[in-house]
Formats: sequence, C-alpha cells, structure tokens
Amino acid sequence: MSISLTPSASYIRLYASCMLCICGFDVAICICVCARVTSSDLVRINCNRLIYISNGSGLWLSAFGCFLLTGLAIMGFFYWVELAQAFFFLAFPMSLIGLLNVSTARRLHAGHSAGEELHKLLNRHGMFTKIIGMVSILVTALWGMFWNIRDLILLH
Repeated sequence: MSISLTPSASYIRLYASCMLCICGFDVAICICVCARVTSSDLVRINCNRLIYISNGSGLWLSAFGCFLLTGLAIMGFFYWVELAQAFFFLAFPMSLIGLLNVSTARRLHAGHSAGEELHKLLNRHGMFTKIIGMVSILVTALWGMFWNIRDLILLH
C-alpha cells in the first residue's frame, strides 16, 4: 500500500466545486459536493491509517492492551483496588471501540464503499459506538452506586 501525493480526480473535483462556491454559484449544491467529497476522502485516509497501524504493530498493541486490561481486572476485582476498577471501567470500553474502529476500517477497505453505502456503514458504526458508551456509563454508575451503598451499610 502506497500513499501518493499527486492530486487525484477527487481532489480536483473538490477544488473545482469549492471554486464554484467562491465564484458565487449555487452555494447549497457546492457545499453538498464539498462535504461529500471531503467526508469520503477523510474516511479513506483514516481507514488507510488504521489498517497500516494494525498490520504493522497490531499484534503488539493487542498483546499490550490485553496485558494492561488483565492487570487492571485482577488488581480491581481480585485485590479490590478501587482505582484499578475505575481505570478498568474506562479502558475496557475504549478497547472495544478501538476494535470496532479497526473492524469498520477493514470492512470499508475491503468493500471500497462509497456514497450511500459508506454513510450507512458509518451510521451503524456511530450507533454501536453510542451503545457501547451508554452501556459502559450504566455499568460504571451501577458499580459506583453498589460501592456507595456497600460502604454505607458497612459503616452502620
């Protein structure tokens, strides 16, 4: 996989549509063209970056991440260190989001998604990200309430 610095057709279209906007043509159409080309280009750049990182050092990153999460889980839930529990409740959902990002990038790279299919996949990715966030906030809040009630009961 190589990254070329020569202007491609999409960059030329982007420049032309932005020049139309500057020259005073229909602004709504120009903004839509600029946004569509820019979003697909940004998605392509980020997918290539994530795939390059995961192919190059993905095994080492996953091994270090598993080591870190296992250490936090053991310290937090076996030795009952509350700070380790808090870091685990922060790091575990972030690792799930990282795996979801790499999975979505590979799916986009393999399918060469564009247009409506690209936006559908990105909307699904955003929905799963929000679901993971809501579940992690709920679990963390319930765990915190459990600790507060437990301490309250034990103090009396």
